[in-house]
Amino acid sequence: MQELKRRVDAIIQVVRDVATTLRPAALDLGILPGVEWLVEEFQKRSGIRCTVSVADSDIAVGEDRSIVLFRIVQESLTNVSGTRSARNVQILLDHDAERIGLTSRTTASGSTSTRRAARRPSDCWVYRSA
Repeated sequence: MQELKRRVDAIIQVVRDVATTLRPAALDLGILPGVEWLVEEFQKRSGIRCTVSVADSDIAVGEDRSIVLFRIVQESLTNVSGTRSARNVQILLDHDAERIGLTSRTTASGSTSTRRAARRPSDCWVYRSA
């Protein structure tokens, strides 16, 4: 009976992990708190300093777009963590009436060419409605 209980508990944990993976609970409070949480976790794991800047803190976006933006930031940070020379990451969220913009900029140490390549920002715009 104990073994069955342990297996059920393990299955419940797997379901919770999958649910969190599909829709992070960090987004319950909105895209900005979600990104800030993601950045804090990234800094703890990687030791790479990361800042989030927002042009206007009143960013309203639907749940599906929030997940897309969250995943883009997550992938960007994953890419940065694979760069040994990365020292600093800056994420900027901006928006207008139709779109929400995301810019990620990484500062790296090392050779001049490495620093120049690493400093090129990457931009992404997600439209508010389909």
